[in-house]
Amino acid sequence: MQKSKLLRIILFISLLCIFWIIYMRILWGLPYITIFLWHLYLLTIAVLFHLIFRIDIGLHFDRRLLLESILIGIIFGVIGIILEIKSIPNYALVFLSRQTFESEIYVALHLFKMWFWIGFTEEALFRGVIQTLLLMRFPRQIKIHNYQFKVGTILAGLIFGLVHIINVFGGLPLCYVICQVIAATAFGIAVGYIYQETRSIFTTSIAHNLANGITSVIYFL
Repeated sequence: MQKSKLLRIILFISLLCIFWIIYMRILWGLPYITIFLWHLYLLTIAVLFHLIFRIDIGLHFDRRLLLESILIGIIFGVIGIILEIKSIPNYALVFLSRQTFESEIYVALHLFKMWFWIGFTEEALFRGVIQTLLLMRFPRQIKIHNYQFKVGTILAGLIFGLVHIINVFGGLPLCYVICQVIAATAFGIAVGYIYQETRSIFTTSIAHNLANGITSVIYFL
């Protein structure tokens, strides 16, 4: 089967998955199930591109810039907490009243989601696939504060940030989503540089998981 035909099939199945997940989220009100399914879909797309189109999605660990990756995760984790408190001061309370941590299973799922699942799956697609393709298409470099960013890296960061607009459909306030898009764009460009230099989604996942995990601490306070 030709790769172009396979790509069309993948895109068609992707649309079906997206509509199905949105349907479950809106009509059935299953936020945790839909979050896991959504990110399973992201990981599946990344794996398909890796297997079918032979795209190197960075499935190796690189120690270079590891400290920088950790610092980026901590910084954006703190920014995430500030956004939660300042942008939507009552949302954390609403969230907790609606979904209390009443069981060990719920807490375990929440920790797994925030400290591993979301970060790794999003890195697999946005850095492993999307940024890899954009780096091949836009290799020109732009100097930003003594760092050489490739145009593909910046574009991938912008795409990563803009995708967070989808959180509006999850019931989050618009002002919060706008702030999240800005922060996610900056984060995407920062970890994009890490990926640009290391080509490792495991290294960038450390930053991503730290940012998500630290932000989630507010729900336990």
